[in-house]
Amino acid sequence: MFYAVEKACESALAALAAGDRSALATLYERMGRSVFSVAYAVTGNYHDAEDVLQETMPDAFRCASAYRQGTSACAWLLSIARHKAVDCLRRASVRRAEPLDDVPAAESRYAAVEALELLRFLDEGEREVVILCVYTALPYKELAALLGITVPAAQKRYQRAMKKLRAL
Repeated sequence: MFYAVEKACESALAALAAGDRSALATLYERMGRSVFSVAYAVTGNYHDAEDVLQETMPDAFRCASAYRQGTSACAWLLSIARHKAVDCLRRASVRRAEPLDDVPAAESRYAAVEALELLRFLDEGEREVVILCVYTALPYKELAALLGITVPAAQKRYQRAMKKLRAL
């Protein structure tokens, strides 16, 4: 499944680089949930994660020509989202995570986000690796490259985080 999404995203980025704005819909459809999940993992705030999602897609359109064919399109897009989320945190002066119970039901488009509530008990590094492994299905090699760590470190971080979650 990951490789089908990867190919679709790679094709969409090539189309965006060629000026085809309609490819943005494909990118959003295939990666919207993953971008939102990464943003929520970093910001800990539903509304900020929504903002990051809305900022990431236009940036993908503007920067599509900078994407290098043959590299991971999904990791490229998630990297943009991660940087946007960190920027959002800096602007917000580190706000506390809001409980998802406070989010109006009409705004809760992503049902899987409710599982993210448990992730607030993990530190930032653990939370990121779980989000990227579970919600984006990135292989460890891509995950490690995105986080700037080794593959064994990514695997170990994921295992430790899951052990913590099981204990909770």
